[in-house]
Amino acid sequence: MAGLSAFFTPGRVKNINLVCLFLAICWVVFLPLKKEIWYDETVSVIFSKGFTLYSSADYTGQQSVTSTTLARLNTPAKVFNATVTDNGNSYLYYISLHWFTSIFGNSQYVYLLLSRLCGAATLIAFFMLCGLFLQQSIFTSLALLLFTSDKIFWGGCNEIRGYILGILFITLSGAYCYKFLFKQGKPIYLMLTGIFAVGAVLSHYFSVYAILVFIVYIILIKKKEL
Repeated sequence: MAGLSAFFTPGRVKNINLVCLFLAICWVVFLPLKKEIWYDETVSVIFSKGFTLYSSADYTGQQSVTSTTLARLNTPAKVFNATVTDNGNSYLYYISLHWFTSIFGNSQYVYLLLSRLCGAATLIAFFMLCGLFLQQSIFTSLALLLFTSDKIFWGGCNEIRGYILGILFITLSGAYCYKFLFKQGKPIYLMLTGIFAVGAVLSHYFSVYAILVFIVYIILIKKKEL
């Protein structure tokens, strides 16, 4: 028992947690995966290029869609218009995909890479959140393992959709909400909670359910100060 306690010293546990974080990030970013693209993913690509679902109706059979036409559609303003024309959801993800592909090119790998990088950032944010809850105990490594292997998280990292960007912002919002409620209670933490919450909603509107939980907690615990 004494030998086990000696092994799990604070410094060694911290190193184990960091190694687990590094391996989890490598798993998410570099693991090759063969997948079929489904309809909503094609919508993400189309919207990020400034097309709406009805863009084809703007051209007759006699008109040719040239590279100049495509370039004219591929603007941030058109990305916004396409998002609003659909249902106003995931604008932050579409505009991120727009700029990401403008820099790194267009391929299925690049489209997925944005989600995978968001997944890596989410793991770092989750690691920070675990530090708040678990105080850098060995259970942080277990939490990372469970989170990384979760079907929803792992699946989202391999979707050309805004799910993981939304999870990233929710995780960051939750971390700063916890700091505001149970740590120092600085106004900057409340502001960051709100900023990341807005980012989550602009990534995917399902995020609003988690944000409502944060709002209720803040009202109940900090109502006198607010």
